[in-house]
Amino acid sequence: MLDVISNSLQLTVVAGSAVYMIILTSKTRNQQYFILACFYVTFSLGSIYWLIYLLKSGFTPRFFYVSDLSWIASYLFLVMLCVSVASPEEKGYRPVPAWILTAILTGMTVYMLQKGDIITTLVWNGLTITCGFLSTRGFLSARKKAGEAREKQFFYGTVFAIIIIEFGLWMASCFISEVTWSNPYIWFDLALTSSLLVLLFAAKKVIKV
Repeated sequence: MLDVISNSLQLTVVAGSAVYMIILTSKTRNQQYFILACFYVTFSLGSIYWLIYLLKSGFTPRFFYVSDLSWIASYLFLVMLCVSVASPEEKGYRPVPAWILTAILTGMTVYMLQKGDIITTLVWNGLTITCGFLSTRGFLSARKKAGEAREKQFFYGTVFAIIIIEFGLWMASCFISEVTWSNPYIWFDLALTSSLLVLLFAAKKVIKV
């Protein structure tokens, strides 16, 4: 039941954000808003299937490819958004912390390959690792700037938080037997929901109409 509540809340947040972004996209015809709308729509589709499965079966599926494909698509759009808002100068920046994060997340991926589907894990984790690199690079680049350029740090910081929380959620799911308040899985899931909502406002600060 706790998992159902958590996933229902997350679906409400991402579906509401999807509707808002679709309306905003239709008004502005902005490509970056369209990419963000696609992110929320595809994430919502994965959440819908996952919640339906939970309500029908009463337990969390170990493999559920419909949701996985939707969530993989959502992170592809998030990568596209990170690339889209990056300046030419930022794209040539290669900070050491970004490579360190990539190495850490790659190590975690190697461990997760032993727990789940290999192809799905490689593709999904590959996209999230890419988001981690881009968000770290963008955040450190924005910290050196002033004015509007510096505001990008809030967007990249939010993307970074989403990636770290997502990996924490995955690692916690490798060890759970039951979703309870004492299990880190539920707290990571609630944190992910919050960060997905924050992303909506953080992205608006860097997208220029």
